[in-house]
Amino acid sequence: MPNRPKIQTIPPSHSADENLDEKPHFALDNYSVCEWTPQRDGKGTPEQVHVVFDVAEGAMAFVMAFKSERSIDEFIGLLQRHRNGVFGSVSS
Repeated sequence: MPNRPKIQTIPPSHSADENLDEKPHFALDNYSVCEWTPQRDGKGTPEQVHVVFDVAEGAMAFVMAFKSERSIDEFIGLLQRHRNGVFGSVSS
């Protein structure tokens, strides 16, 4: 496994200032995580990690494409920060 720089601090959260009541909400039917390759046959070397959110009974999907290890690490860090804020810190 290659060495990669660790993120020392979790990025700041900006969600406290956002009013989500005014934004559209979609019922989540399912989600999946997959590797993505630009080759149509899916046999190429994966280049991105995609999180796919299925909504409207599968009629529509939203895709979050992570194009770097750092972007995934930052997203995980933000999820952990908000998990701890809502459910309390988890001891290791």
